[in-house]
Amino acid sequence: MAVSETDGEQIDESGTYRALGFTVRNLNRELTLGLQRRIAPEGVSVAMSIFLRCLWERDGLTQRELASDAQLVEGATATILGQMETAGLVVRLRNPEDRRKVNIYLTQPARRLYLRLKATHEELDGRARQGVSEEDYETFLRVAAKMTGNLAATRSPDDRSRDLTGADPDALGPATVPGRGPD
Repeated sequence: MAVSETDGEQIDESGTYRALGFTVRNLNRELTLGLQRRIAPEGVSVAMSIFLRCLWERDGLTQRELASDAQLVEGATATILGQMETAGLVVRLRNPEDRRKVNIYLTQPARRLYLRLKATHEELDGRARQGVSEEDYETFLRVAAKMTGNLAATRSPDDRSRDLTGADPDALGPATVPGRGPD
């Protein structure tokens, strides 16, 4: 695929803008929207599904640990946990060894829900990988991990405590650059 550079911008022959951040954002947006569309009938948001996965892997986390594992700000975590508690998906129990801490546990209905959501995640991943060889997929994962590490290494300690991954996928505006590619 030929890519032309005009004033430092990368545009392919179809008029698609091919900058790294833009491309990754579009992939994330499509994955997020596709997942939300598939799990909405279960009454679960994407953020809730992330919490279910984190607690499936490490049940009994504190709110701070869960926020860290999910890469969300702690304030957003409190709101989402409240919704999950109301829906009967989690319970919060005072830690018997350290009464200042509250641990969060999945309920049995949440465990059953997680298994259904896991299958949904796998189906969406399969759809995204259509037409992509296993070798290309493994290369993509390896390169993405390397780039993530490169960028993470340049962040200050203050930056590491902040994360915007809980944002609405459309919060940053439309997924196309005006005047670039199909409308």
